[in-house]
Amino acid sequence: MPSLAVPPLFAALESARTVLIAGAGGGFDVYAAIPLAVALRDAGRTVHLANLSFTRLETLDLDAWAAQHVAAVTPDTAGLDEYFPERALARWLAANDQPCTVYAFPQVGVEPLRDAYRHLVDVLGVDAVVLVDGGTDILMRGDEAGLGTPVEDMTSLAAVAGLDVPVKLVVCLGFGIDAYHGVNHTQVLENIAALDRDGAYLGALSIPGDSREARLYREAVAYGQAATPLRPSIVHGQIAAAIRGADGDVHVTRRTRGSTLFVNPLMAIYFSFDLDGLARRSLYLDRLEHTVGMRQVASRIEEFRDEVERRTPRAFPH
Repeated sequence: MPSLAVPPLFAALESARTVLIAGAGGGFDVYAAIPLAVALRDAGRTVHLANLSFTRLETLDLDAWAAQHVAAVTPDTAGLDEYFPERALARWLAANDQPCTVYAFPQVGVEPLRDAYRHLVDVLGVDAVVLVDGGTDILMRGDEAGLGTPVEDMTSLAAVAGLDVPVKLVVCLGFGIDAYHGVNHTQVLENIAALDRDGAYLGALSIPGDSREARLYREAVAYGQAATPLRPSIVHGQIAAAIRGADGDVHVTRRTRGSTLFVNPLMAIYFSFDLDGLARRSLYLDRLEHTVGMRQVASRIEEFRDEVERRTPRAFPH
């Protein structure tokens, strides 16, 4: 029975002993896992981190590969210096005396990505998988006015939906950020309401700005930003600013110069969902099955969008 005293996100993970938290959308998405990973590790759980990577993983040495399509990135992993968020995170974790392997998946289609996840689940003894998304475009079912950047998120969602794991969740951090990519957040709220009616919405949980989880998250983001000065994360720069209490047109990187930002407390909230329930509401996820490459995923999404009647977006009325 749900209770106000126990956040549904943590209630859903109560029986899990070994949790794999993975960035769904590529880039710095795995950094959204840090507050949750810290809380779970402090509670005695074993937590592993992974990420769908934008890094050129094909340049890694053969000994970096734990399996096909699974790179085990450590602080000592050789690779491109200008952009390697997974290695930056591994180095930050090591400096903070935490387990410091970050698994990285290349940009592949649903079938090979599912095999990669299945390998980690089997080898690590995982009994819960949590996909984390920087933003909320993973919640788009397909008929919205804009989908944001769906290719990586939907590949991850479809891959994990096909796994036989006791607990599968999706957690979003950074509400509002996807407006830059055309997401209408009134439609995000409509989708959350529909998921709530289905019993798949596990509630919202604010990350207290003065908590240990928040402090470590901000430190990790700052470390990652410094390690990738040419492509620092826009998403996590704004979330980190929100978690320290900033608001309004706050710019933390020159990459946002010329745009108007709206940093606000909603960006510092985890929105959590049952993964299978979210997958069932997608109007096109089944079309992504048996894809091998992400170009296939992208083309199938485009084909669906050409066919579907799109919902009319509404302005937020408050």
